[in-house]
Amino acid sequence: PVQVARADGSVSTRERELLLKIAVREHVEQGSPARDQLEVWIRQRPSTDLFEASLTALSDILNSLQPNARASLRRKVIDDCTAIAGASGGFLGWKHVSSDERQVIERIAKELA
Repeated sequence: PVQVARADGSVSTRERELLLKIAVREHVEQGSPARDQLEVWIRQRPSTDLFEASLTALSDILNSLQPNARASLRRKVIDDCTAIAGASGGFLGWKHVSSDERQVIERIAKELA
């Protein structure tokens, strides 16, 4: 989701809030090393190499799961990415996903298929 938030060059306040809400949902506690690293990635774009390595690791994790669990986790990741993309932008309540955000989501979905 961080790469989706950063796809258009910066992370909006609403995207940041949603990233942190997702982190809490996933038990990433404030003050933990994981939370601190997330805050860094929100402020500074992670490298492409890190993004690629993360996708490979997540794909490996998904492939180790039973089919139902794999489908559920994949859907959660894609849903989170889509929510982040729609968190800012748009007009009068209509969610807008930029082409850059859409490309990142499609890349993630393809890798996790």
